[in-house]
Amino acid sequence: TNSPIGMCFDSNDHLMVANVQSPPRKITRFTLTNGLYSSDSVIVNFNGNDHRPEFITMDGADNIYFARPDNSDGNLYRLTPNNIIENVYVANFGDLIDPRGLAFNDEGELFVANNAYPNQSSYISKFSFNAANQLVAQDLSFISGLSSKLQDLFFAPNGDLYIAGGGGNRSYTI
Repeated sequence: TNSPIGMCFDSNDHLMVANVQSPPRKITRFTLTNGLYSSDSVIVNFNGNDHRPEFITMDGADNIYFARPDNSDGNLYRLTPNNIIENVYVANFGDLIDPRGLAFNDEGELFVANNAYPNQSSYISKFSFNAANQLVAQDLSFISGLSSKLQDLFFAPNGDLYIAGGGGNRSYTI
């Protein structure tokens, strides 16, 4: 991969890596062999389409979730194991501002880091799934007032939420 940015593991411990270099804009699967990860296959190639996944996360069914990392869309997408891209959250203008990292907690709720823009506070949004398996915003400003430049999120096994970025090369634990 030329410019890896987002990573997650599937249920078989394969490492998925989002590459933002254009071309090739893609998600590649890596397998662990003799203690080293090596490229196994390209899961999906995004050249020629409008999606630009950077930060990615996976659910227990090996669906990959991502957002458009700018303010032109704000929608949230699911890439199924059959390589079908589904729009699972249609944003209203301003719902998600420059969305970046995504993470699921143990309850299956999805959290999204919003980088915001200079002179704005970053924030984290919280979503859950409805009966139609679409995301519903529970709280668009679940955690607000963070300094700008949020990048990524991760839930530790004990449930603590780790937040990378926030200016000044800091990370937070919530």
